[in-house]
Amino acid sequence: QTDFSQELRARFTGLEDWRFTVGGYYYKGTTDQIFQRGVGGPPFTGIVTPLSGQNNTSNTIENVALFGSVEWDLLDNLTLTAEARWAEDEITVEQRDQVTGELVQANNASFDNVTPRFTAVWSLTDDLNLYGNIARGTKPGYFNDSEQCPDLPPEVDEESAWNYEIGLKGSIWDDRATFAVAGYFLDVEDQQLTTVCENPATGATSSGISNVGK
Repeated sequence: QTDFSQELRARFTGLEDWRFTVGGYYYKGTTDQIFQRGVGGPPFTGIVTPLSGQNNTSNTIENVALFGSVEWDLLDNLTLTAEARWAEDEITVEQRDQVTGELVQANNASFDNVTPRFTAVWSLTDDLNLYGNIARGTKPGYFNDSEQCPDLPPEVDEESAWNYEIGLKGSIWDDRATFAVAGYFLDVEDQQLTTVCENPATGATSSGISNVGK
C-alpha cells in the first residue's frame, strides 16, 4: 500500500475585519493485493498453493481539490464564515487472475462535487459562545465485485448529506470547567450501506455496497 498527499494554502489577514484563505490539495493512494495462498495439495504435505477462485486486486484513488474561505467580523462579537471546496475523485479497480495474470474485471469512475459550509459564531460573553453552521459533505461512489455479489449494482452512486447544527459552548468557575451542548440534523441522499452477499457459484459470503436512499 502506498499513499501520497500534499496540501498548500495561503491565508490573508491584512484587513481589519476580513480574513481570506485559498488552497489546493492532492492525494493518491494505491493498494495492491499481490497474492493469496493457502495450504493445499495432498493431506499433511504442507504444500502451499494459490487459493482457488481468488483474484489479485489493485485499487487506486486519486483526489484533487481546490478550496477557499472568507471570514467577516460583522460585529465585535459576531463572525460569519463562508467556505467552499471543489474536489474530484477518480477511482480505478482492477482484478487479475492470480495464476495467469489475465485481467478479469476493470472499473473506472470519476466523482466531482462542490461542498460549501456556512458558519456563524456569536460571543455572548467572554466565556460563552453560540454558534450555528450549515454544511454539505459527500462520500465518493465505488464498485462491487460482480462475481462475488451478482445481485448488487456494479457501480455505487456517490453519497451526499446536508448537515445543520446549532450549539452553545462555554466555561464556568474561572475556566476550571467547560461545557458544550449541540443539536444537529443530517439530510442524507443515496446513503451507502455495506451488506453481506453470497457467491452463487461457490456459496462463499462476501460484502458489497448498495445505495439505500434517504
